[in-house]
Amino acid sequence: MFKGKRILAVITARGGSKGIKNKNIKKLNGIPLIDYSFQACKNSKYLDKVILSSDDKNIIDFAISKGIEVPFVRPPELATDEATSFSVIKHAVNFFENIGENFDYIVTIQPTSPFRTSNNIDEAIESLINDGEADSLVSVSDIEYHPYWMKKINNGYLEPFMSIDEKSITRRQNLPQLYKMNGAIFISKKILITEGTAILGEKVKPYYMDLKASIDIDTIEDFKMAEYVLKNKEL
Repeated sequence: MFKGKRILAVITARGGSKGIKNKNIKKLNGIPLIDYSFQACKNSKYLDKVILSSDDKNIIDFAISKGIEVPFVRPPELATDEATSFSVIKHAVNFFENIGENFDYIVTIQPTSPFRTSNNIDEAIESLINDGEADSLVSVSDIEYHPYWMKKINNGYLEPFMSIDEKSITRRQNLPQLYKMNGAIFISKKILITEGTAILGEKVKPYYMDLKASIDIDTIEDFKMAEYVLKNKEL
């Protein structure tokens, strides 16, 4: 709880993974990937309840062994490639509303961000609730390559992807600062989930994380990068 607001964290982890088999429980530096998210949530000062939403028995059993609550098994229709994060979170919120347990904010946690810490989660919660006007928050990081420099092919020739005067931008420092969502933290006012259609609303607060902390594991190459960072203690 923070400033009287009850906060639910939903760790979303379905069994199927196209890029890496059993990705969520694959060991990263000797620890199952999802356990990094379990520990971050358990060490948060502000999360009133931490649950897992999953359809996979192995993930569920591991979560229970780590003291993570699993109040339901995710329905098969919410464990497909087509299922949205919003539908998964709405299912969890509806479950608790049906048993009379209410929350003010919902934190969506994806297991593929092992370097997101409890401090990141708590700072993000503070930032959103202290703002007073924002209805949601998402973690962001710097972009590695600026879209102003990107090209497209038209009739066999390169041309700018964006309509800008490239001659007017001669130095990287003159480029506008842009950010990307890194997938580590999403926070929504509950009303967005119960009455809206997306976990992010009209007024979204950013929470900045550096590139190493923002590593999102989707491929074997991402796994190798994360292993390198951990073994070389670069965080």
